[in-house]
Amino acid sequence: MPHPARLAEFIDSRSPQQLREMLHELVAELPQVARYVKDREMALTEGPSALLSALRQEIDKICDGDSYWDAHNREWNLPGFGRVHSLLEDLIAAGGADEVADLGEDLIQRFSQVVAECHWDDNLSYELRPGVELVVAAVKKSSWSPEERLIWALDIVLDDEYGLAEPVGDYLRGRHSRKSWNVAAEHLLDRLADLSQARSDKDNAGSWRRRNLVRFVVDALERAGRVNEITALLEEEAVDHGHWDLLIDHLMAAGRYADVEDRIAKCLPEMTASLPGVAARFRGILREIKARAKDWATVAVMETFEFTESPCVERYRSTMKAASKVKCWEAVRRTLLIHLQTGTPPWSHPDWPLAQPPAMLRTGRRRSGSAYPDYRTLIDLAIDERDPEQVLIWYDRLKAGRGMSGVADEHVAEAVRDHAPERAVEIWQTLALREINHTTPTAYKVAGRYLLKVKQTMTKVGLNEEWGRYLATVREAHRRKRRLLDVLDGLE
Repeated sequence: MPHPARLAEFIDSRSPQQLREMLHELVAELPQVARYVKDREMALTEGPSALLSALRQEIDKICDGDSYWDAHNREWNLPGFGRVHSLLEDLIAAGGADEVADLGEDLIQRFSQVVAECHWDDNLSYELRPGVELVVAAVKKSSWSPEERLIWALDIVLDDEYGLAEPVGDYLRGRHSRKSWNVAAEHLLDRLADLSQARSDKDNAGSWRRRNLVRFVVDALERAGRVNEITALLEEEAVDHGHWDLLIDHLMAAGRYADVEDRIAKCLPEMTASLPGVAARFRGILREIKARAKDWATVAVMETFEFTESPCVERYRSTMKAASKVKCWEAVRRTLLIHLQTGTPPWSHPDWPLAQPPAMLRTGRRRSGSAYPDYRTLIDLAIDERDPEQVLIWYDRLKAGRGMSGVADEHVAEAVRDHAPERAVEIWQTLALREINHTTPTAYKVAGRYLLKVKQTMTKVGLNEEWGRYLATVREAHRRKRRLLDVLDGLE
């Protein structure tokens, strides 16, 4: 495509007659150019009302189709929005900003219907963006009051389900007076009251809508300088609708840590029973508060509780870090290991060196269905502590019981390869055979990676001949699997 500057230079060099001839040719050959010229004539001769009528007709034509599926050609046909955008521009330029602003909400709703119909096209929202930007530009130029503009923008963003309102959100993030935000806050509070009367927040979607609206109300109150009203609003939301996290986050941001502890104590049992993910987040907030206060003994107790809820290496390390600050890690560690073997809570053991976990942590607790002994976690901890002998002890006890997944077996082999190379070789051989028995090219490649580890480990300890005999045995046992033999050739 020619560079725009060169095209501009060419056009500027033509005479008026030549340009007229070129335009006549374009109108004759290209329907979209003919429509553009017709719209420009309409703007100049008939004024905003004619443009508005044409715009409505174009919107109806695009948005009121039964479907965009072309059954004959078996393909989706995306509607074109170029003329809508050009008519919007012409209407604004002709002094019709108020008309575009009045039409804006309906236009964005119609755009949303198109997106819902054409859900298969990920780029559609991007293609519709220029139209939304033009509506925002019209609202800014309109005769509406600043408060009316702000309320319009808030309603558009709150009702947006398809990401079309991003340009409107940009407008909201601009500068608006406290007076405007005060009026907007009242409007949003009315919306919240209407939502309560409709009792439309009982399902997940309704609850999300309410939470989103509450966030906007809080933001509007802050911008209006009515910060003292926020806590009471969020207290009511927490008690009546269960949105405790909004209240907790607000209190945390304000540094009201004592109030945070009090509110979490009130709601944590209920959250633990109904929303365990939220409850875990609240427990994390409590630990953060105690850490800020350098109450490491309580932090260690709470970290221990979290370990029993979700035993893993990371939780183990967090508990070690906190308990070490109060010089009781070894005693805590013993109770953790006993817990993993028996299921007994660490704080129930006679050697437990700290206080009991707060009652609010244990009330409403939904205990996991983990079986004990938890050899998987015991193995992970022994690997993390680089204790290969203990790794093998837990591994052998597990294998004597209920077996283990291949991924964990591989971790064990890696952990003990220097301490007990013969055991590592045994594990990798077992894993390789398991993959070979799947009889797929992909599985053969995985088996090859395990066999390479066998080779490396055996040759490292001087078992070159034994490796050769083992490889020959595998080759003979599976001599009909040509894809596997190709993999084995790479191990020679």
